[in-house]
Amino acid sequence: MDIRANPALAATQGSGADNAASLMNRIASEGIEVNGFAAQWMKGSKDVSVNYSYYNSMRYKVGELDAARGTWTGQFFAKYGFDIVTPPVVANSPGKIYLTNFVNVSQ
Repeated sequence: MDIRANPALAATQGSGADNAASLMNRIASEGIEVNGFAAQWMKGSKDVSVNYSYYNSMRYKVGELDAARGTWTGQFFAKYGFDIVTPPVVANSPGKIYLTNFVNVSQ
């Protein structure tokens, strides 16, 4: 699944965070078992500036894994019982900056 939202429509149709939360709630309500997620921080988007800025400023202080867990993305998935198990790595794709892997640790 690819969740994206138009920032200009967030007030009426929900933000990307709203859509992601709705997905997580729907998965839980229908009893769908999900083992993990791969979250991409896309070039030119808000998630790169928020996630990567935090990650980059903290990775030498607390380590790559804990810095990734402290990002908005890491905190969002932690609310739903998922944990980052691999720190972000540079992706050599024109549109993708970092790829973070998550694994469900609640089961």
